[in-house]
Amino acid sequence: MCLTRETVKFFLVNDFTHIFGNYSEVPDEHYFINIINKYNIDYINKRITFVNWEKPYTHPTTYTILTPTILEKMRSEGCLFARKISKDLCYSR
Repeated sequence: MCLTRETVKFFLVNDFTHIFGNYSEVPDEHYFINIINKYNIDYINKRITFVNWEKPYTHPTTYTILTPTILEKMRSEGCLFARKISKDLCYSR
């Protein structure tokens, strides 16, 4: 998620975390978008992090090798970041 300075200021000034209580396992996945929608704050619904979920019901693919084909796939989706890149990453040409 990428927020504008104005939206960040809104969240700093207005704390609604008590709504979710102490037992929510992933409050960040619900908190921001629900508050943004409730208060009609404009946003662009665009994915900014590439994650490969080609194998459903498993974990995302971790990349240990990046080929030109994989890089092109990441770029073609317009993402700014990529998730699950190994610390031992190798580039392949």
